[in-house]
Amino acid sequence: MIKRFFLFIKVFYAVTILLLIAGCSMTIPSTVIYNLYLPNIHAQDTAKQESGAPQLAYELTIIVQSPNYLSQPYIAYRDSQYKVESSKYAKWDESPDKLVGEEFRYKISKMNVFERVNVTSGNMAKSYVLNIYLKRFERVDEGEAAFSECSYDFEISSPDSVRPLYTGSFYKKNKLADKSYLELAKGLSSALDEGIKEVQSHVIKI
Repeated sequence: MIKRFFLFIKVFYAVTILLLIAGCSMTIPSTVIYNLYLPNIHAQDTAKQESGAPQLAYELTIIVQSPNYLSQPYIAYRDSQYKVESSKYAKWDESPDKLVGEEFRYKISKMNVFERVNVTSGNMAKSYVLNIYLKRFERVDEGEAAFSECSYDFEISSPDSVRPLYTGSFYKKNKLADKSYLELAKGLSSALDEGIKEVQSHVIKI
């Protein structure tokens, strides 16, 4: 009798666990990965090359710094200036700091100003440096309305200068058609594209 009882308990627990696993697999949504899309070529991208200006015999080092929540891939959103949340099932194909760094690297390398353009976490000797301090890269909800928000400070330094050659800030807030992450990806792509053009306008003067 006791053996049958323990056998019943084992079977009961096994069936319960199987039902829980089946229930979880039915209710947990799949993770969706989003990416940015920026136009391949800007007028600034080829201006130096078309003008016949010589290429600098220097590298450019891009360093992106950000808050912790922008150094992980899960998409951030907020409905208050006092808190930020991350989606559990929607994320970027890379963390925002890496996405931003790579887009800058690609666009500036196409300008043919520098011998090489790298993204790294530390300064390199005898290199121009573009420091980007990423502050916002997220969705902002204001009641029923939703916006994408992209914000960063930047500075460009030369190997020989004590002070930065250029410093600036960029902020762009685009209204979204809805609160979907697809619309957010479109809004942030547009904002970042505009922000890169602004930095390129300084790079081209070096």
